[in-house]
This record gives sequence, structure tokens and C-alpha cells, in this order.
Amino acid sequence: MEVIPAIDIRNGACVQLVGGDITKEKVHIDDPVAQARRFIDMGAKWIHIVDLDRALGTGNNMQVIRRIMEVPGARYQVGGGIRFTEDIDDLLAANAARVVVGTRAVTDEKWFAHVCERYGGRVFAAVDARGDEILIKGWTESSGKKLLPWAKEADKLGVGGLLYTDVALEGRMSGVNATAVEALAKSVDVPVVASGGVSSMEDLQELWEAHAWGVVVGMAAYTGKLDVAHAIRHFARKGGR
Repeated sequence: MEVIPAIDIRNGACVQLVGGDITKEKVHIDDPVAQARRFIDMGAKWIHIVDLDRALGTGNNMQVIRRIMEVPGARYQVGGGIRFTEDIDDLLAANAARVVVGTRAVTDEKWFAHVCERYGGRVFAAVDARGDEILIKGWTESSGKKLLPWAKEADKLGVGGLLYTDVALEGRMSGVNATAVEALAKSVDVPVVASGGVSSMEDLQELWEAHAWGVVVGMAAYTGKLDVAHAIRHFARKGGR
């Protein structure tokens, strides 16, 4: 199982928010590129980048993201406000290994089917949920779609994988929703990457047992609650489920 550190970018800085709330910024690091290097030095093989400004429609951090992805030693998955085919093209050309599409994947099936066919496994879908309800537009609106039925349809369309976030847990380090991850992983044939609430090795173990292909770690990695280097080594040895 891959342990994947997160770099969330707002106004050019690396931040961590509680529950995705921009008024609740708990971590602020001015140099995201240096932070990427630190994670790679810890053994990270994947890094998850989120453009919070683009997700919220307040701008974008493409210049910073390009600089991060120039750092060798890891593969990068990038998401946050990706709503146009040109955005995907730009990120893949800039060295993204895969691009995570959220809102438009849920709201525009024709476009989503097109990008799944065009890019294959290099496009993941972000499934941001509260309970079984999928949220969109930076978690500010309900999509009206339910988690498992939509995930099965995405699988049929040829999506490369799913990034599942329990938004009620995100940034709170209060434990994970392994039950939901397992139900999702068993309902699709593509990899499921889990996010939200990780605070310990025990949480990671639960997600490994729930058949997660990978886990994004954010707040716990920045606050010292989780030894990222140890976690990466440990779960690399355990392999997948």
C-alpha cells in the first residue's frame, strides 16, 4: 500500500485546513517545493498535490505546481478544480503521473466518459463524500449523487482509480472510515486511494485491511502525529491487498 503525503497549495504556500475550511488553516509552509523534497527524502514514491485556489475558483497555483513536479524522485497526482480537458493536458505535460478530476466528473458524464477514454488510467476521480452523499465545488454543494452507485458507473466508464475522501474526517486526525473504504474497494475493480482522518499507524493498518491501494496523509504528516518515513517503509513491505 502506498502512503502518499499531501501538498495542498493556497496562495502559493503549502497549507493544511481543518475540514477543508479556509478559515481554519492549521499548517502554513511558505515553500511547497522544499516540502516536496522533504517528503521524497522520507521515501515517498507518490505525492498528492491539491490546488485549493483553483478548486474554490479564486485563482490557480500552476506555476508552483510545475516547480514541485520538477523535483525528481516521486510521481505526482494532482487535483483541485480540474474542469477542462486542457487542464489535464497541461498537467500531464508538466510531469503529472495522473490527474484527479472532481466536480465535473460527477456533473458532466459525457465529458467524463471522454476523458476516461482519452487518458485511460492517468485520470482518477475524486469522490468527496459526507456519508453516502457526494459533494462538489470544494465540498460546498451536494451533487445529488450517491457514493457506491456513482463509483460503479465511473468504473464502467474506464476511470483509472478513485480518490475517496470522507469530508467529515478531513484534517481532524480523528480516525478513518475504513468501512466506507472497504465497501467502495469491493464495489469497483480500479484502485481506491483513501483520504481523511489519518492520525496513526493503526489508522493506516485499518485502511490496508480495507483494501485501499493507497492512503493520502496530510495533517498528521505535518504535525508529527505520524512518522511518515516509517509508515512508507512499513506499508511498502506489506504490499497491496
